Amino acid sequence: MPIRITLVEETTGFENPDNNSENQNRPSATPSSSLRRNESRNATTFVGRHISRAASRSLISSGNRSLVGDNDMTASPRLLGYAFSFVASLVVLVSSILFKQNIDLERGSAEEFEEVELIVEDWKMSGAIAFSAVSCMLCSLIMLVHFDTVCLPRVWIRVFKNGSRIERNIIAFLIMFWAAGTYTCTSAYSVGYVQPNVYFSSWLCLVVLVHNYDTWRLGAKYKSLYQVAIGSRSPTTLNLVGLGFFSLLSLLSLVDIYTAIRRHSDDPTMKTFDDLSEVAWIFSLGVFAGTFGLCLIILVFNHYVNHAKFKSLWIYGEGLILFAFMAVWTFSVFAGTGVTSVINDASNIYFGVWGSFLFSILTFGSWFQDVDIPLLE
Repeated sequence: MPIRITLVEETTGFENPDNNSENQNRPSATPSSSLRRNESRNATTFVGRHISRAASRSLISSGNRSLVGDNDMTASPRLLGYAFSFVASLVVLVSSILFKQNIDLERGSAEEFEEVELIVEDWKMSGAIAFSAVSCMLCSLIMLVHFDTVCLPRVWIRVFKNGSRIERNIIAFLIMFWAAGTYTCTSAYSVGYVQPNVYFSSWLCLVVLVHNYDTWRLGAKYKSLYQVAIGSRSPTTLNLVGLGFFSLLSLLSLVDIYTAIRRHSDDPTMKTFDDLSEVAWIFSLGVFAGTFGLCLIILVFNHYVNHAKFKSLWIYGEGLILFAFMAVWTFSVFAGTGVTSVINDASNIYFGVWGSFLFSILTFGSWFQDVDIPLLE
C-alpha cells in the first residue's frame, strides 16, 4: 500500500494583504520577510511532494519486480558469452547438416562413394551434428531463463547470480562438453578438417566458454586467470602456459593423425604424412612432448623454489631451456609448414606449431627482459 505524506504548512495569521501589495512594489534587491517565508514554504512543499512519491514507489511490490531489482539477470556479463556460444553452435550445426546433405547427394555414384567416405568418418559427422544441436538447446534455455520474471525468477536468480557455484558447475560442464566436441569437429577425418566454418566455430565455442568461466571468477570476487598468471613470481608464467597449451595441441594432433593413417592407410590425402620416416615421427613427437613436459617442470620450479642460492642458478638454466625452445620451434615452423611441407593447411597441428613458435619467442623475451645478466650491464 502506498504511504501518503501530508505536509501541513504553518501560518502566522498576522499577514496583511496591504503589506503584501507593498512588498510586491519594493525593489527585488531588498526582499521582505514575507517573501522569504513564501519561498521557504514553496521549497518545503516541493521536497515533501518528491519524498511522498519516492516513499510510495518504494513500497509498491507488484509480482516479482522487487525480487529482480538489483538482481537483474539480463545485465549479467555472462549472458553475452552464452549468446556467442549459441551462435557459434548454430553455425556448426547448419554447416554440418549442409555438408552431410552434399555428401548424400554425391553418393549417387559408386566411384564418388569411396572418396567421400575417406574425407569424413561417419561417427564424426554424426558427432558434429549432435554436439552442436545439444549446445544450441542448452545455451538457448540458459538465455531464456535469464529473462524469466514470471515462472521461477527466484530459482534462476539463485542459480545465475554472481558467485553461484551452480552456474560455475554449468560452465565447467559446457567447457568439458565442448572440449570433446572440438575434438570431434576438428580432428582428422572430421567435418572441420574440410569445412573452415565448422573448424573455427567449434574452437570459438570452447574459447568463449573458458572466457565465461573467467568472467564468473570476477563476479565471485576471485582473480581472473590472467591476473593469476600475471601476479605469479615469474614473469614467464603467462607465456609458458601458452607455450604448454599449443605444444600439447600439437602433440595430440600428431597422435590423432598417426592413428587416423593406420585406420585409412589407402587414403591419398594423407600420403604426405604416411611418407614420413620413423625418424621424423620420433623427432616430432619428442619435440612436442618434450616442450609440454618441460613447460610443466619450469612452472612447478618457478612456483615452489624459494631458496635464493638455488634460484639464482636456476634462472640461467631456465633461460637456456627457453632459448632451446625458440631454436627448435623456429626450425619446426620452417621445416614443417612450408609450401611443399607436410603441414600446409588450416588444422590443429598447423596452429599448434605456429602457436608454439610464437609463444617460444614471447617466453624467451619475457625472461630476457626480467633477468639481470652481468655481461650485458
